[in-house]
Amino acid sequence: MIGRLLFQFSKTRLGYAAVGLVFSRLTSLLPVHRVLETELVFCFDHPRPVDKTHILIVPKRPIRSLLDLAADESLHRFFVAVFQAVRHIVSQRADLTSDGFSLFCNGGPRQEVGQVHFHLTSSGFTKARSEGLSDYTHIESEGRLEVYASREGNRLLLVNKDAKLLSALADGDLYAVLSPVLRALPVLNSSLEIGVRGFTLTTREPDTVPALREEGLVFRLGVAGTRTGEVRPANPAKR
Repeated sequence: MIGRLLFQFSKTRLGYAAVGLVFSRLTSLLPVHRVLETELVFCFDHPRPVDKTHILIVPKRPIRSLLDLAADESLHRFFVAVFQAVRHIVSQRADLTSDGFSLFCNGGPRQEVGQVHFHLTSSGFTKARSEGLSDYTHIESEGRLEVYASREGNRLLLVNKDAKLLSALADGDLYAVLSPVLRALPVLNSSLEIGVRGFTLTTREPDTVPALREEGLVFRLGVAGTRTGEVRPANPAKR
């Protein structure tokens, strides 16, 4: 009962401020099982796991959503820090190295707490699809990143063809690989209103679709309520 009330409180404006304060300055007070803490992120076991391994990774700064993080380039280092933490955690967990892992972040109506956070789990897309890029339409280029939309219009692929596995990237390469993903999100939000509809950004290692695995590092963006015909290239002048 208390946990439910605290959860509801965290979704209020005052609760958002409190959550941001706790994660930025008072992580030692949290009654959770700590997995890893760095200067920029705090990682702990999810109190209500949906998988054998389910870890929450939270930036140690009040940031309401992934779109807010993406819109401010000075915050991109927190996104990079999440993936640095993932690499460290995965290297210490046999189930994650042998069976693979998924990392995902919800946004818009799909995000339940007013602090951006990421889920690291020991499984992800379990439904095998025999898809490839031929099943998608190219709609956008953002530096090294290529963006494709599914025919149904509710799935997008963000593919960096210069990279394959996150775990194989050096720290110096992470920013170059990940920043285009963040720069693409405001563009997609402008044309698709993903923040209003709700979305989930996911990457998995290894990717469950062999044909896509060979294309490069893949991020999937699932968008609620998107209809065919709405996915279109953004106006370059508005970037």
